[in-house]
Amino acid sequence: MTNFKRNFGIHTFEVQCGLTYEQFLDIKDTLYSLSHDMGSRCFPQNNFLKCTIFSNQGLTVFINSHLLKITINPARLINPNDIIGLYNFRECRSNPSGLIMQLLPCLESFLTESILPQLYISRIDYTADTFLPSDEHVLLMIKLAKKNGLPKGFQETYPAKYRTAPDWNNSASYNVSRKDGSCRVNLYSKHIQLSAGRKNIPADILEQSEGLLRTEISCAYPQNMLSFWQEETFSELSDPENLFSVYEDILPRLFPYGTYLKSTAVRDKIEKKYKNQRTWKKHLLNFLDIVIKYHSFHDAYKRFSNKNILKRDLLDAFYSINVNPVTIAVNDKISMLPSIYAILGLKSPLQQ
Repeated sequence: MTNFKRNFGIHTFEVQCGLTYEQFLDIKDTLYSLSHDMGSRCFPQNNFLKCTIFSNQGLTVFINSHLLKITINPARLINPNDIIGLYNFRECRSNPSGLIMQLLPCLESFLTESILPQLYISRIDYTADTFLPSDEHVLLMIKLAKKNGLPKGFQETYPAKYRTAPDWNNSASYNVSRKDGSCRVNLYSKHIQLSAGRKNIPADILEQSEGLLRTEISCAYPQNMLSFWQEETFSELSDPENLFSVYEDILPRLFPYGTYLKSTAVRDKIEKKYKNQRTWKKHLLNFLDIVIKYHSFHDAYKRFSNKNILKRDLLDAFYSINVNPVTIAVNDKISMLPSIYAILGLKSPLQQ
């Protein structure tokens, strides 16, 4: 299981700008009028007024008395029927300048000429899709990712749109944020999300999403740092090379490298590799038992008695036999799963 079908690109990005109260009232009135004419909805959500007028074009508008936010799905902007696609300007028929021009008619329908130049990029969701053999493999990957635990500076969170969705299964999603708010990493089963969270999804699209592991890294950008209208900046941000650099910077901080195996197989590998290093073998087997008991690599190290052994040294010992210290449950039907680096087609930290 080493050759996976993958797709890389941007799932959504967000633009913002501040508003005066008078601007808010003007935009709100325009949105309500457009919604009435087009038979769509405007409704309160998380201290914002959410408007779905342009949802078929991949745009959602959020507005309150001081802020305008617009989330944009560029793949749907190019093709409204493309529900699970990603935007990669090297592969799409629309380059960044063409994408901006496609957005203008929607934006100009409710924003004035004085507001448009103020839009800046506030977030980009860099996304990698990987098709695994089944949804069961996707759910196991998410379960194992959760067992890695959280290193210093990260916290586990779930976005409200998932947390409050009816029938949404948290076992099908893993969401981790940096405490400084600069990025969020989200692993989830696209097939289960579509099945549980949306209505009237065509059967063929649901079938296309089976076994799809979506790995998003949402990067937040400071206010007014990146103007939406600077084509060179937007081109650089949406370049696939930038996506890879983001992934290679963040993922090694969260997930240990190595193939996921059942605990019995990992023990056998440790016994064989370190048979002539009895003390070291004893420490590794002890650490492995703590990982299994507390279901977390980072929590296990907190409980590990010998703090003279660095976490990095423990990791290197497991890396040398190409296994992850987090193991698959003995009774699981799947006995092996590659590391998240192999699944995403990234080079391992050992190669850096």
